[in-house]
Amino acid sequence: MAGFKFHNLPGISDVEGSGQDMRVSIQTVAHDDANGTVGAGPHWQTFTLGKPLGPDGDLPLQRVAVAATSDGWKSKLDEKGQWPRVEFTLDNNDGWNVSFDCTRLLIDGWRLQPSASGEGFEEVLTGRAFEIERRRTGQNPIRLAPRTDKAD
Repeated sequence: MAGFKFHNLPGISDVEGSGQDMRVSIQTVAHDDANGTVGAGPHWQTFTLGKPLGPDGDLPLQRVAVAATSDGWKSKLDEKGQWPRVEFTLDNNDGWNVSFDCTRLLIDGWRLQPSASGEGFEEVLTGRAFEIERRRTGQNPIRLAPRTDKAD
């Protein structure tokens, strides 16, 4: 099972969802050096979130994408307390899970597409997080954050 919850969104309330039919993909990306090899890492974490369209036709991920285009969306380094945040939880229903608490978000895109099962549609949101804290059941959190200085 997978779940998500967006917090601190400009102009709208929290957006959340969970279920067996959710699709969450998370990938950490390193910073390349001048030769195209890994120079330092991690630099950011990309995420893709897929949610089936419910019977009521509500599009909560579209609301997140629209909020990201507003002047109220904060992501600059000096706006730290105002950054939007998303929590992802991936659970195997056997008491073990991994969670990601992501801030300083940039939304790259939103789309509505036919679902993988061929029944109905799903909305898909893609984005990047620059401050991440990962935690597995019973373990201390691991902070993943890029360097914020200008040195390469």
